Amino acid sequence: MASQDELKESTLDLSADAIDSTLNLLTESELLEDVPVAGSIYKLSKALSSIPNAIFLHKVGKFLETVNDKTTQEMISAPANHKNS
Repeated sequence: MASQDELKESTLDLSADAIDSTLNLLTESELLEDVPVAGSIYKLSKALSSIPNAIFLHKVGKFLETVNDKTTQEMISAPANHKNS
């Protein structure tokens, strides 16, 4: 499974490089020659798509810290205390 993801990522990287090379050949703009436009767009989209994953991992980490901080007795008595209220 990981090798398929790596293959897909490598293919996308190569595609972005090919698009940049094609743009360099087709245009006479020095700006497009100096800045890898397609590669930059691809990397930006990749970075933006990883933000929700980072937020989720942070939330899971906080949850696990909270669970770890509670003792077994607190976890058992919490539902009983809630029912008596």
